[in-house]
Amino acid sequence: MTTKNLSIKDDSFGNGIEQKLSVRIASTTFEIAVLDTSRSTIVAFESWRFDNNDDPGNFADSLEKIRSDSFSLGRHYNKANVIIDSAVYTLIPAELFKEEEAEKYIEFNHSLASKEAVHFDSIESIAVKNVYQVPLSVEKVCRQWFTDLKFQNTCTILINSRLKIKSTPETVFVYFSGNRFDVIVADNGRLKFCNSFTFSSAQDIIYYILNVYQKLGMDTSATPIMLAGEITKESSGYETIYRYIRNVSFAQRPDNIQLCEALKEMPEQMYFDLFSNF
Repeated sequence: MTTKNLSIKDDSFGNGIEQKLSVRIASTTFEIAVLDTSRSTIVAFESWRFDNNDDPGNFADSLEKIRSDSFSLGRHYNKANVIIDSAVYTLIPAELFKEEEAEKYIEFNHSLASKEAVHFDSIESIAVKNVYQVPLSVEKVCRQWFTDLKFQNTCTILINSRLKIKSTPETVFVYFSGNRFDVIVADNGRLKFCNSFTFSSAQDIIYYILNVYQKLGMDTSATPIMLAGEITKESSGYETIYRYIRNVSFAQRPDNIQLCEALKEMPEQMYFDLFSNF
């Protein structure tokens, strides 16, 4: 079962202009953004919530329901980017990576389910491969929908976005998605830390974050933290983080992407990976 949360489109959507599609699939949500390449502007956005998310391997029916309910998926796109938002990934140095061993790399840290396909992304700037799982049902449906398709794991996008920033002080970057958050620390183009954590309370969040500070020898009064994704100033997680770390900011959308007028009120930190994937 799926529930549609948001459906917004600009008057220019579908006017024959070249448009690119970015899709984000998580265990609880499905989101679509459409970019007008001539203006570098998001002209359509849709989101759904999966009501029953116990088995991501059986997403096929939910995805077909979304397709029939979507105004944007019925159009033809030259290229589609599909983001798999999952904590089931493993980073491997490129010099040690062998494609035929990809399943084994996943099994170092995770259980590989029979209904999962193994994919990998290249993070060229630091010579690393990100090996991750994609539900077979998701892979099959997406390949039926799109002729030119590129899968990426959320952490690949987040890491790349942080590695591009080389002139700012060392910052702890935290991306929230459902009951999980990813922590990335990069300094002058070097990845120092990347890991994912699940939580059930604000106390869980600050426990893991303070652990990262301690592990990396960072001072909570000196090293800032930047938040992105499903978190706002009204969140209990934000209030708890701010109690311990006073230099807190929210991530901004990529400078090269604009939002159409109908989306202007969307908080900057929301859907960071989706908008960073164009």
